[in-house]
Amino acid sequence: MTRRDHALLTLLVGAGLALTLFQCWYVYLPPTRAAKIFFCQYGEDLNCFESLNRHGASLRVFGIPVFPALAGIFFFQCALCGFAWTVAGAVREAWLGIARLASFPAAGLAIYVLLSDYLVAKTTSASAILVALLFLAIATLTVLQGLQGARLRAGGRWTVGIALAAVLFGFFLYGTGSARRDIARVLLERETRKPDVLWPDFAPFVPRTGFATLGDPLSETEVLLFVDLTQDSSRALVREALQLVPEANAEVCVRIYGGAELILAQHHGRLREYLRDLAPPPGDPASVGFLVERQERAQRELQVTELPTAVWKGDRRTGAFALRDVLAAAATRR
Repeated sequence: MTRRDHALLTLLVGAGLALTLFQCWYVYLPPTRAAKIFFCQYGEDLNCFESLNRHGASLRVFGIPVFPALAGIFFFQCALCGFAWTVAGAVREAWLGIARLASFPAAGLAIYVLLSDYLVAKTTSASAILVALLFLAIATLTVLQGLQGARLRAGGRWTVGIALAAVLFGFFLYGTGSARRDIARVLLERETRKPDVLWPDFAPFVPRTGFATLGDPLSETEVLLFVDLTQDSSRALVREALQLVPEANAEVCVRIYGGAELILAQHHGRLREYLRDLAPPPGDPASVGFLVERQERAQRELQVTELPTAVWKGDRRTGAFALRDVLAAAATRR
């Protein structure tokens, strides 16, 4: 192989290594950061965010991550081409021949990336096209020029060592990239999720755990509703609560205190059914007697002497009132 061809091959694999290093960096970039990088997003047909960042991390062949593998192959070729400048004769030709042969499986991987982009992401990236063209160009030159009598065995044990270094290089890229993406995902979840425990914003002496609850227990809007379900007004309030507070409603939490049957209905997952038809829930009321005592003690401390009564941060309503008005007032005071 002439020095001019050697220089051309070194230039091609060097450019390929730079492109694949960019791909590995971008593939494992946290999506919130990757979406802000616009220099590689050229429209619907060439969009590195859609093709690389969203789909690239999951792209594998026989369990091997594709982009770190492509970077590892280019690293292997670059190392062989670089070391080939320091030797001559059969060893030089062997290393250059092996470097060129490595472009054939790599071209297959690059074409696989393009096909995946077309079929899955419905778009591709300029870097993916350039990487495929570089591998195809090296493979084409190899076919046209041949290996010119190079004895590949002359590469010796150094070739194996360089190949192992390339494998380790690919694993390093995959490991560090995956770790960075996982850490970013954990940090995002920690910042956005609600706390597991929320200290009461008012009346901390009133028990919350184990009592009938509609809505999200961690909601910032909380209303304590004390009722007597033998009263028409109390039954009307809890039916209104069923309509206004759907399951898993994160906007409001209504805690209903009305005796042992309400507590048993909550414990058996039949609260809504019980509030609709007031059919006695399963269980022995005596088994929740301690909770009933805590409820009665809380009513005394809150000075709840008339039922129904709604209490929220900064205010209360007693007697005839609409729960809708109470929820609206509580939402403005959180």
